[in-house]
Amino acid sequence: MQEKDEQISQEDAECWRNDVSSPKETLKIADGETVRVVFISEGMKKSSVDFGNSVVFEVEQKEIAKNWYVSANNFNLLGQLKEIGKLIGQVVDISRTGKRRSDTRYTIKKIDM
Repeated sequence: MQEKDEQISQEDAECWRNDVSSPKETLKIADGETVRVVFISEGMKKSSVDFGNSVVFEVEQKEIAKNWYVSANNFNLLGQLKEIGKLIGQVVDISRTGKRRSDTRYTIKKIDM
């Protein structure tokens, strides 16, 4: 059985190329740590078989672009982010407490510059 090679149209090629982004580091915050970041996106919904639904924010930490994943079920944290308003360009301190996933809590503090 012979397979037929199909050419991808230029439009289709551009479409998938736009969907592929270069991988970024993931923002990780240890227990008791506070990190300062600048938001460079308003966030977008993402669904993963392994991790479920989340909102991914592009942030910059020490001039390095990173992705920050927030569970869609973390209503407290998402509520704090919503209170900030427009995120792009906002400088915030993010603090984490809790050793286990079940008792992890985040606090967001907007920094006026």
